[in-house]
Amino acid sequence: MADGQGGCMTPTIFWPEHFPAALLSGRKSSVVNPMIRTEFASGRSRARRRFTAVPVIHNVSWLFKTPELASEFEQWFAETLQDGTEWFGMELVLPQGKGPWPFQFRTIYSGPDMMGSPVGQRWVVEAELLQWLRAN
Repeated sequence: MADGQGGCMTPTIFWPEHFPAALLSGRKSSVVNPMIRTEFASGRSRARRRFTAVPVIHNVSWLFKTPELASEFEQWFAETLQDGTEWFGMELVLPQGKGPWPFQFRTIYSGPDMMGSPVGQRWVVEAELLQWLRAN
């Protein structure tokens, strides 16, 4: 639950332990810009802080080893997370540690897409996650 002031967030839903961890290779993160700049006719500008509660957007992917596990993820997303609208706790390695950190899906995921041969199926899911606050 959020405290209403942009402070702490304690999710009550957690990434299932038997689901894979987010892949580290190729992961991208971007901090939402907390600054606003006003341009003046003179060519000068004034920068100021818009907010202090700074969220982070993480582009992540998961590799599910069976079609059943990928299907279970889709069901968890739809039912438990109410199509991604609920916040959940998940471990993700950051410079500040591995968490768990509070996340919400920014939009619906892409996939699952089959990777490999039909015999050795793996299923890739990619998503943008919104982290509640930049870790300190």
